[in-house]
Amino acid sequence: MRGKEEGKNLLISWLARRHDPFARQRDGRVQPGPTLTLLFDEASPYRGKIDRAIFFCHRTREEEDRQKAAELAEGTKAAILERGFDADRLEIRYWDHEDPTDHQAIFSFLEGAIEEIRLKYPHHRYLVHMSPGTPQMQTIWVLLQATGIFDCTLVRTLRPEERRGGWAARETRLEIPTLLRVLRQSRPLEAHEEDRFIWDSWNPQRFRSKKLRQLYERATRFAQLNVPILMLGERGVGKTTLASWIRANSPYRKKEKDSCWPTVSCGQYTPELMRGELFGYRKGSFTGATKNFDGLLKEADGDTLFLDEIGDISLEVQRLLIRAIEEKSYQPIGADKRIESNFRLITATNRSIAELEKRISPDFLDRIVYFVLRVPALREIPEDIPWIWEAVFERAKRRHSSTATLPELAPEFHQEIITKLRNMRLPGNLRALYRIAYLLLAFLSGSHLLAPQEAVAEAMKEAEQWEGSARKEFRDLAHIQAEEVLAHRNALPNAEFKLSDYLADFKNHLIEQAVAQKQDNQSAAAQLLGTSPQNLNNHLKKRKVQSSGE
Repeated sequence: MRGKEEGKNLLISWLARRHDPFARQRDGRVQPGPTLTLLFDEASPYRGKIDRAIFFCHRTREEEDRQKAAELAEGTKAAILERGFDADRLEIRYWDHEDPTDHQAIFSFLEGAIEEIRLKYPHHRYLVHMSPGTPQMQTIWVLLQATGIFDCTLVRTLRPEERRGGWAARETRLEIPTLLRVLRQSRPLEAHEEDRFIWDSWNPQRFRSKKLRQLYERATRFAQLNVPILMLGERGVGKTTLASWIRANSPYRKKEKDSCWPTVSCGQYTPELMRGELFGYRKGSFTGATKNFDGLLKEADGDTLFLDEIGDISLEVQRLLIRAIEEKSYQPIGADKRIESNFRLITATNRSIAELEKRISPDFLDRIVYFVLRVPALREIPEDIPWIWEAVFERAKRRHSSTATLPELAPEFHQEIITKLRNMRLPGNLRALYRIAYLLLAFLSGSHLLAPQEAVAEAMKEAEQWEGSARKEFRDLAHIQAEEVLAHRNALPNAEFKLSDYLADFKNHLIEQAVAQKQDNQSAAAQLLGTSPQNLNNHLKKRKVQSSGE
């Protein structure tokens, strides 16, 4: 059950071909079918408690079959309305498919229909009537509910001879392990050990790049306030570990929770599971809820909640989080009272703001972008690669006790690696560095160890091959940038913008950064940019004249 307002029950069901709206018994008597029984039988616990009903009716392409389906739908609808049900709250949808026993087709249809229903009626509790339909349709209902894809209550109706003086409809429960419990056991509670050192040992005196110094300064300031923080950055730049650092250096930290502070990877949860994990539930509120659980929002009271992959969060959970962020309280599934929680929210994504605007609601995005931290990719901070590589290599060695007797790698070999790293894209960022470190350790150990020079050559050769396979085409990068520019234009339609000025600025910034990366070596910068040294030199001279005249 979904913990919605009392009486806001939405019934979802197939129509029974042979038994709706009425069923003829063996003795010739005609009795109400399963749909009328659930809605109106005096022995039905749901009588008068259904606020809205949606029925699915299967039909094939055959004209005769379509006529029968129409008669079934219209006949059932008329019988329901005759008994006082409001026509505005009744809906019948047809499913066109040749085989009503096709499990995959049934699943695909119901999955899409359920998502639409959830978005259209987010405030209702969902009751699924299992009795009508083919055995395959009933099986899919069970799988959708039991695996957590659809958070609903399954009910079935009973014939008079089956009731034995009891209810005409009963809830169906399946006592099987649910995905919710499995995911909770696997929920990541700590930052990845491989990139943890970056933020645990942050020392601004080691920073060489302006971007990293600015990130440190902003993170230090933002950590002190209970205001949502959004972190942007590619995979492997250390967003999860930066979140750990912010929490550890803020007032919003309970030391006793350092080993298991609340974090969630949104991409691994269905909407129902995500809601249960964050907002909790009461015992018996749905299948698998065998005890009360106050949710991660309660665990984060006085602490920090970290939501990674925020672009994958559902619209319903976004809506609930908006209220929790603003009111610092929430309501568990099945509860009748709200729980207070003074939590601080940190979110992260490897998507751009333009992509986020397409995936999450504007109201929710507004609530999580008060503070934004952009974690730079390693290729953006080449000045910091020497100390980062040194730390990665040492950490990789310490993690493997078998490598304790490895000979020290001479400084010139490290310098060779650093020089190449500075000219690589490094997809995966810190993880790419660890991959190189592990390759080196593999080539420098064992019975077939290589000489240091050969080991470095082999490790970098493999890394460069990986680099090439993961590299995006430049047209893809241009497409991404175009989307971001247009997103800003749509957000600020009255801001001054000229395409010619933008393209000129882009060209100037690209050239300036290339020259800076190559330490003012114009020949190397020209090669990087795919132009001639003469063209580059002419451009720089022209820019210098323009700057002196401004």
